[in-house]
Amino acid sequence: MAKNKQPKSGKSPNTGKHPNVTATVNTSKQPKSRFTAAQIEGLPLCWRYSSADKNGPWAWTALTDPAKYKKVQELLHEFEGLNWQQIIETGSHPIQQNSLSKGAQDRLAALKLDDLEEMMSFRLEGAMRVFCIRDKNLMHVFWYDPEHEVCPSPKK
Repeated sequence: MAKNKQPKSGKSPNTGKHPNVTATVNTSKQPKSRFTAAQIEGLPLCWRYSSADKNGPWAWTALTDPAKYKKVQELLHEFEGLNWQQIIETGSHPIQQNSLSKGAQDRLAALKLDDLEEMMSFRLEGAMRVFCIRDKNLMHVFWYDPEHEVCPSPKK
């Protein structure tokens, strides 16, 4: 006669699997520190849209033209295969919060993000930029700036 095996009381069987735990990024009231290229190098560039500004002058939701939206997504996708040095060579770069336009700084204050130290500006083409809040290799897409108003370049 075969015995029925019962699990030991209070213990779960060890399957060797571990649950996936996803960290939540809280962008409110947490200053972001600067990360060096060495800390980003070797990690895949990732985009997150959950923190995108949905109102204001550079709201991500203002990108309503399907063709333009598709173009922006394709251009962002091109950054995924680049290393940090190559990203910088595209004209993309970190920008200190105090270098942003007054309107951009006011918008950050309204969103209680005025303690943010820097943002990442991705140059897509011409004046078009996408601004992200950076956490190592994770880019929280924040603003769509088609006219280069968030951090205008000084006129030459």
